[in-house]
Amino acid sequence: MVPKYRTLMGLLPGMEFGIGMAMYTILAYFIRTWRIYTTTGMWFCIPVMIYWIVLMPESPRWLLDQGRFREFQVIARDMERKCGKKFDPVLWKKLDELAAKQSPDATWKEKIVAALKCRSINHHTDGAEQHSTFQPLIQIAKQPLLRKWLGAFLIVWSTNMLLYYSLTMGQDLFNLDIYVFTFMIGIFEVPGAGWTTITINIIGRRASQILGMLMCAGCLILCKILEDYRWAVLIFASCSKLFITGTFCLVFLYTGEVLPTYSRASGIGLCSGFCRIAGTAFPYIEMMNTFFFNGASIVFMASLAIISAGATLILPETKGQELPEFVEDCELLAKGKLLPVHIVESHVLDEHNEENV
Repeated sequence: MVPKYRTLMGLLPGMEFGIGMAMYTILAYFIRTWRIYTTTGMWFCIPVMIYWIVLMPESPRWLLDQGRFREFQVIARDMERKCGKKFDPVLWKKLDELAAKQSPDATWKEKIVAALKCRSINHHTDGAEQHSTFQPLIQIAKQPLLRKWLGAFLIVWSTNMLLYYSLTMGQDLFNLDIYVFTFMIGIFEVPGAGWTTITINIIGRRASQILGMLMCAGCLILCKILEDYRWAVLIFASCSKLFITGTFCLVFLYTGEVLPTYSRASGIGLCSGFCRIAGTAFPYIEMMNTFFFNGASIVFMASLAIISAGATLILPETKGQELPEFVEDCELLAKGKLLPVHIVESHVLDEHNEENV
């Protein structure tokens, strides 16, 4: 993906989810029999399947693992042309050698043998040692700074998940009609996934995350204060979904920009798995109104959003900084000194010119 559109494409799926939710709510309003509803909704998936099968290219990494070098080269050349960047010439030379040895009609056994040879190119092994699956997480556990950041991310991810699903299925929390409520929160998800694409380039990732959480908490509190006005409750409940959708989309991007390359995928996977476990508690939030007082669920959700905003203060700002490759880079990131190479070079050049003057 071209860097210019990487952030936008990372946040677009949230918009699509909201459009689908609103569309299927309208469908459910007119089709009340679940069998007919399910069958009708299934047909919308066919154009998507055709698009993925016909127009989407195969994963280059997977092709490389399968030893399908010629197909990999076609896609990789297209990526070079569109992104304006070149792959390592040494890599191309090795791939050309492997592709030349492989016949066009190679059997599946030959492709497997070629894939095993290709693993050294794809950096799946490090010399003679194979890294443990848990090695990236062990690396995080050994570093106090990364442990602190990961703990903050676990709180932020869990809060996002819990509030997102509580608001998605929370028509009973606000005593609203299920069709109107679900349609509104689906529509509000579209700008919800889009507002962060603007703010992250203006005020940064951390400030956007805090802003979204605090605004969500404020909208929930207003829902409690104005509970006698149904339309006001509907608007502010939808606005709370708008802000939590934005922060949920943002936390995926933010986590990947904070954790170092070696631990990035494992860290995001841990946060995602942990928040799914926390998300299983959302059906019990409504029960708080019965055991405590009317509106206890909304107060609890607003409190979680405020706590999550406080946890975000621990995290570093990544706007205008490079992605950390190693643990040492994280210390520079925490100080705001992990600048892109071209900025560092310009600073060095300016200092050199000043010394000559």
